[in-house]
Amino acid sequence: MGVPAGEVNDKVDFSEKYINWYLYHAITADDVKKGRVRASQVGEGFDMSKKEASDKSAAYNMGGEYIHYSDFFQAGFGPVDEMTEINGEYPYFYGGKNAKGNRVGISGSYDWTLPLNSEYRNAPSSAFLKNSRVLPSPASKDSDGKYSFNQDGVDSIKSELSQGRAIALAFYSSGNVWNYDNWTAYSFKDNTADHAVTVIGYDDTYSKDNFTLKNNSGTPIKRMTPPGDGAFIVKNSWGANPETESEKTFKHGDVTYQRAGSSSWGIDGSGYFYLSYYDRSLTSAMSFEFDSAASVRYAEHNIDQYDLMMTGFYGTADSADTIKTANIFEAEEDGYIYRISYRTAHPDTTVRYAVYRGVSGGDPESGAILDTGTLSHEYSGSYTVDLGGEYLIREGEKYSVVLTMDYTDGDGNKKYYEVFPYASSISGAAVNGIINKGESCLLTDGVWKDLSELKDRHTDRAFELLGEYVATEKTMTELDSKNKSSVAIDNFPIKAFLVPAALHEDGLVIGDVDGNGTINIDDATTVQKITAKLISPDERQKKAADVNADNKIDINDATMIQKYVAKLIDGFQITAGS
Repeated sequence: MGVPAGEVNDKVDFSEKYINWYLYHAITADDVKKGRVRASQVGEGFDMSKKEASDKSAAYNMGGEYIHYSDFFQAGFGPVDEMTEINGEYPYFYGGKNAKGNRVGISGSYDWTLPLNSEYRNAPSSAFLKNSRVLPSPASKDSDGKYSFNQDGVDSIKSELSQGRAIALAFYSSGNVWNYDNWTAYSFKDNTADHAVTVIGYDDTYSKDNFTLKNNSGTPIKRMTPPGDGAFIVKNSWGANPETESEKTFKHGDVTYQRAGSSSWGIDGSGYFYLSYYDRSLTSAMSFEFDSAASVRYAEHNIDQYDLMMTGFYGTADSADTIKTANIFEAEEDGYIYRISYRTAHPDTTVRYAVYRGVSGGDPESGAILDTGTLSHEYSGSYTVDLGGEYLIREGEKYSVVLTMDYTDGDGNKKYYEVFPYASSISGAAVNGIINKGESCLLTDGVWKDLSELKDRHTDRAFELLGEYVATEKTMTELDSKNKSSVAIDNFPIKAFLVPAALHEDGLVIGDVDGNGTINIDDATTVQKITAKLISPDERQKKAADVNADNKIDINDATMIQKYVAKLIDGFQITAGS
């Protein structure tokens, strides 16, 4: 975010309120926005109407796994700065409006509801999720739930930290785990995690004795001492109060806003504490890697996507035979595809991708190949990949992203697999996944099948996985794992990133061959002169003149521009056979 490593960035304050509200509210018709939210996905996500009938702020008490937020960020929602102003107010501010008391919360007189429309859901982002990695946990457990220390888990967290990536981590925060003299935490029992925090550093030399609890007589209790030195340095969300009285409130016009806070907590009241490497409850380690708005390739971009259910659960199906997954998109405007994203479910996965344009007939491999590549990922997670070039896709043209993913299992066998999102109702809030024909495809036994026709099979698999998760992990018990009717699946988590043609290469507009900012008959004339070799086009003109994107400039391009000017066509569509 523009602050050198080692210096405190006190300018960044992202809104928790924004994330929680929109994560748990389904897509509405008013949320539809070209290049971000498609009309075909209206209704997808969580239905809070039943819970909000008695508690309009119910979304803020839903909880969840932070892989949910990976989904949310990858879809292009947030993070949003708390001080983002919309319509003269600060709707994402984590505090109270017209506050009078010292307590700021999500109940009582404060109305924390937010509008469900594109203007508010698609607030300007301050950063863009690039990758998120699911790491091994320092606390390993076998199928019987027996604990063992996992050094690979500690090493993976330290490695991600050394590359500037903070780590989300869950642990057990209740009972006799805290040594408040030193602000340390260590769970010596096989407790189930109940709280999530952010790891921002580590200290291998931090003494194990700093975690030891003492009895009433002051004698150390040996079993409450970790077996070794070492601690993660953790930022807790319990935080601390604003330092000065003037920081607790601010005014905007006639409205007073009061900042949320808690009693002073953590080392020197900073909100930080030490967490032992050997804590037996540690789980769900996950790193996040972002591009800032200043460093991202294109701050203004479109995302073609269908998976907007927002879930933390992904099902897999493995096979010794080749499996491929694909999404087919129809471009909503002229744009250049330059990046794709996808999710893997196994460590050490090899991903082969291919991007096709001009696909038809529900076959994602029927078009012309634009780009291919092969990558390997040490950890499962969500990844974005910059393509080898930037490729023009015309409005109305169908194109596809095809993935082949494989890994080697414990017996040394190569396995191909698919990844599909699933969810169930949670705390009484129903969830809906929308899969329309022609969106996602699965190749098995050498045949492409539409995912909409496989919905029952995948729902059965999701219900099975959900039951296994709740039974073994013993977390998220508020999930409805008993009723298959509460389970929903979603499209494949494959996305395409495009920059609108009008914003590509400093404002290049396809069809504006003479570069005067408008498309008129003079542009058709310029194309004719290029075709007749009366003028030599520069690189910008070549791209602007090739309106049918067949990699050549001829009379067909001039004719299409003439038709556009005469309003016989609405845009530059791909011609048959091109």
